[in-house]
Amino acid sequence: MGIKAIAKAKNDVATVKLLVKHPMQMENKEKNQKPKFIEQLTVTHGGKTVYSMYPSMGVSKNPYIKFMLKGAKSGDTITVMWKDNTGESETKDFKLR
Repeated sequence: MGIKAIAKAKNDVATVKLLVKHPMQMENKEKNQKPKFIEQLTVTHGGKTVYSMYPSMGVSKNPYIKFMLKGAKSGDTITVMWKDNTGESETKDFKLR
């Protein structure tokens, strides 16, 4: 799994594009697969939550998320964290360009 980000700031606004590598699988009794999906994704900037979502298993594999962030400048750091229904999680920091 993993998180990739492109985050560019210009004129006090950053465009953040995230690709979260995750299977986002639904339950499949025929293949004996348990559901595994992201329950929470949070992005923080300057100690404040600036973006959060609570997806379900209806979201496709390796979700792509794009949003705008006001009050950001080049060199700032954003922190991306996700947690899934199995308790697995990942946190990663990215610098804005």
